[in-house]
Amino acid sequence: MQEGESLDSGQTVGRIDTQQLELRKAQLLASKHAVRSRAPDVSAQLSAFGQQIAVQQQRKNLLREQERAQNLVSAGPAPTKQLLVYALKVAVKNDGGLKIGMPGEVRFVGGAQTGRE
Repeated sequence: MQEGESLDSGQTVGRIDTQQLELRKAQLLASKHAVRSRAPDVSAQLSAFGQQIAVQQQRKNLLREQERAQNLVSAGPAPTKQLLVYALKVAVKNDGGLKIGMPGEVRFVGGAQTGRE
């Protein structure tokens, strides 16, 4: 091809070297893949948080029922056994929290409450 030469429509007059662009594209795709593989699994984290919230809500409900039973026992109309049932449920949820002594005796860790059947 010479300067001033006429060209036909659709005739190839040159080629652009795309090798560097193709290598850069491959590098960027590899980086993208690496970043995505390190990203945390948000759905798994949300599921775990949802379970934690459910356990906390159950514990809150048990503590409320335990307090209600304690108030009934203090007022007289409810047996101490009802309080013991809620205390045991809370202890199971807390993985501890009370000590069982002699038959019918419950000592709450961190408090001075003691109940007898």
